[in-house]
Amino acid sequence: MYSPKIDEALIPILYHTARGRGLPMTRLVDRLLIDGLMREQLPQLAQEAFSEYLSFRAQEQDLTPYQSQ
Repeated sequence: MYSPKIDEALIPILYHTARGRGLPMTRLVDRLLIDGLMREQLPQLAQEAFSEYLSFRAQEQDLTPYQSQ
C-alpha cells in the first residue's frame, strides 16, 4: 500500500505537539487527518471508505477529533 512521506519540516512540530499532549505522534497524526477529512467534501467512494473506517476504529479506540488546548 502507498505510504506518503511526511514533509521533514513538519516532523519536529508534530513531535513536540504530540509530546506536549502525552500522545504518540502517530495518534496525533491520525487525529489531525480524521479532523481534516471530516471537513472535506469527499468523493463517494472515499466517503464510504471513511465511514467504514470510523465505524471500525471507533470500536477500538477514542477517535475524537483533534482539539487544540
